[in-house]
Amino acid sequence: MKKSLAMLLTIAMLMNLAITVGFTVSAVGEQIVYNFDTAGTSLAATEYWRNFSSSVTGLATSDGFLNGTAKTATPSILQYTGQDICNADNYNVIKVGFKYTNAVNIATVKPQLDFYRSAVGTTPADTATDPSRRVFASALTATDSPNNIVEVTFNMKDCSLWAGQIRYLIFSPFEAVAASSTFSIDYIKILNVGSYNVSYNANAGTDDVVNMPADVTGKLGGTVVTIDTTVLSRANYAFKGWSLTQNGTTPVTSVTLNDANVTVYAIWELLPPLATEWNFAGTDKSNWTTDVTGTTADGIFAIDASATSSTSFVSPSSLGIDASKYKIVKIGLLHKNTAYASTDAPKIMYKTSSSTWDVANSVTADKKFGSVTSSDFREYTFDFSSSANWKGLISQIKLPIDASGKYYVDYVRIFSAASDDTNRKISFDIGTDPMILTNAPYTISAPTGTSIDLPGNSGFYYTGHIFKGWAISPNSTVSDILPNNYIIPGTDTTLYPVWQLKTVLGVSATIAPTNGSVDVYPKDLAIRFKF
Repeated sequence: MKKSLAMLLTIAMLMNLAITVGFTVSAVGEQIVYNFDTAGTSLAATEYWRNFSSSVTGLATSDGFLNGTAKTATPSILQYTGQDICNADNYNVIKVGFKYTNAVNIATVKPQLDFYRSAVGTTPADTATDPSRRVFASALTATDSPNNIVEVTFNMKDCSLWAGQIRYLIFSPFEAVAASSTFSIDYIKILNVGSYNVSYNANAGTDDVVNMPADVTGKLGGTVVTIDTTVLSRANYAFKGWSLTQNGTTPVTSVTLNDANVTVYAIWELLPPLATEWNFAGTDKSNWTTDVTGTTADGIFAIDASATSSTSFVSPSSLGIDASKYKIVKIGLLHKNTAYASTDAPKIMYKTSSSTWDVANSVTADKKFGSVTSSDFREYTFDFSSSANWKGLISQIKLPIDASGKYYVDYVRIFSAASDDTNRKISFDIGTDPMILTNAPYTISAPTGTSIDLPGNSGFYYTGHIFKGWAISPNSTVSDILPNNYIIPGTDTTLYPVWQLKTVLGVSATIAPTNGSVDVYPKDLAIRFKF
């Protein structure tokens, strides 16, 4: 009888026939479960998991386990009943609980799962194993085995070919291990588990943002997703990371998808007012000079000081920078000089029209030189606030180079303030009334005394009202409205919208109590009724 059944299965596999062999897997909600509760060596006992490609010997069930011994380096078992196993569109995860009883090389124990699809339309059925239809679980660790049951998870949606009707499954508990290793499978579950996404929100209104990362999609509940570290670019702002809230200031480095999608929002710091900057576009040196070979290309000023141990990168003369307003210099710099140690840091010297270069008139950067092996530019910040002679009009600055090597300058910028530490935040609270729709304007961060234009209400509205402006207190009236050219105060401030109720003439309404329908004229009037 076993021989005739095996022959029938073989014929069915070749002819792709759908037959019923008398075994039905248990369905628990959105699950297909193989528990191996019946002891024996028959296909019914092994729940139609069988030796694949002569890679396993001794396949049998006992004490709730499906046991086998590896005959080849990659032992595999095949699930096939003569019918399709499942519709891939309805199942996205396969979990296997198993243990192995030989002390094989842990680092190579990497369970894998292959699948074959049935024919669909003019697309033929899969007839051979293919690495493109293979999904791996994470490698086991030293604490997992031997003799301990471990659960491995296969996220089938990681494979784009997981679709349509699945005809066969091939499970390989080991990859490239010694023959005679044994395994015991406690269960195999085919599940429909929720999958979730991480969305990146530029949080920049209508501003253009460069380098936005792609959203992360189709991750299983409980998955920890590492947040993308690509630095975004937005005019007049510095990117500070990603937050879980729209107005958040605390960056996160990872999120856990606990049965819900997650959106992270870009954190922006409004750059302080800029006095001047040099970006060395194209081949433009912007009147910066050096007494060694200096060239510009692709926005980079390259300085070849290989043959000298003393030179400088010097700004144009007669800058006319007001030292009382502008105290910060930022330079994007890459150096290739082994003479600079990790304890060294770049310096900037300065002079006025009535002074000469003096090492006393210099400031050290906020960080040390980076590794000479790095190919990344670093931004160095020089704060002249505490430099005694930084006053009057600054006519010229320079970057001394005290060791031979090659240097590359991306930009030089002069600002009024170093960072958000000296800024004040202006946030906007539009309230929680359900008739106020969409989102509040983004928080503005700028130095005290700065004049800013207050936002309009293009991103939100209050049904039945007209937006008139902003005030410093909730429930303010039109007489309290702030001017549009608002001056940033000395403290963080929350502003509130001022609304004026619309006045509409000639309103008629007919209410039919039987069905609750309401006709309102004019049609653009919004009225709330309470029954």
